[in-house]
Amino acid sequence: MAYLSTITLNVELTTGGRDEKSSSQYEAQQRWYSLVDIVPPNEKVVDNVQGTVYKTEISFWEPDAAQRPFPESLAFVTGQFFFVTSEVEQTLIIRANPLRTLPHSNDSSANIPEWFAPVVNIVGHAGPLTQRHDSGMRSFDVRCTSYNPEAAGKYKSCEFMTRCFFDTGRRWESYEPPRAGTLVHIIGQLVGRYKMGGNEEPAVLITDYKILVSSGKASTAASGDGASTDTITPKKRKYGPKSTGVTMSPVTPETRGKRISQERLLSSPNSRVRHHPVAVFSGDDEDAAMTDEDDLFDSGVAGSSTVSGGAERDDTAHSKDMEGRHNDEAETTRQQRPKRAKRIK
Repeated sequence: MAYLSTITLNVELTTGGRDEKSSSQYEAQQRWYSLVDIVPPNEKVVDNVQGTVYKTEISFWEPDAAQRPFPESLAFVTGQFFFVTSEVEQTLIIRANPLRTLPHSNDSSANIPEWFAPVVNIVGHAGPLTQRHDSGMRSFDVRCTSYNPEAAGKYKSCEFMTRCFFDTGRRWESYEPPRAGTLVHIIGQLVGRYKMGGNEEPAVLITDYKILVSSGKASTAASGDGASTDTITPKKRKYGPKSTGVTMSPVTPETRGKRISQERLLSSPNSRVRHHPVAVFSGDDEDAAMTDEDDLFDSGVAGSSTVSGGAERDDTAHSKDMEGRHNDEAETTRQQRPKRAKRIK
């Protein structure tokens, strides 16, 4: 996956023209070459960082021939970048937006802007190596991934490492190097090449920093091998739905089955169940309904099979209704039978 990696700088274009490396047959596809000097700031000491010169290739699309650069011209460049490392050196590759050269003059000192360190804007994953230096600066690795259409393979991506430094001063005292795997967004100045042992990486002095996604593995490792059993109290959010203040009882398969059975019992037309006014609204499934036998048992009348008068009248009416239906069906069946002929004596 490719992330953000852009650069802004002034470069002096030495040679170039139509891009011969790519398969494009259009003159508008341009590729120019330059040497970019990178030096640490004079007023700061950046540990293990040295000035360097990067060979730079800049490719861009310019259909207007009048706007194309010319050799030994100074141009303002901004675009996507990455580093390609070989056994001998690192090459800075820039896929630039249409660039504009500064006005040319015979006077070499005229119209030349003041030099500034290239500004990079990157998003990448923090590496495992961090260090606190003698100067008070702290540094860590950031692995960046950028799109490279000339790369071999399916995903056309290129990975490169940068060494990022927190400056000294009160502004950066509260910041700590991120844990390995954390996705970070960094804006800073390219100040040279970091050399430590056999490692050589572009050095970036951070001017703005933000953590985008923390590493889950790092959080697990920091909390210990076992899972935490502490209850986390959620913080009050400034934006979100207002609390209703209603406490809902948890619904489990057992309680759900009891409530369905209770609803069926209460909805039966022949049920002798009376609603308990307190139990129905209290949510207690066991006391939600009380039968007449339970009333008699609770009142101390034991062994009695007599039910309330209302229930007895319901049973009598139901018995008479069933007896009437049975008689009607018997009469209908008797009428439908064929009549037998009378025997002649």
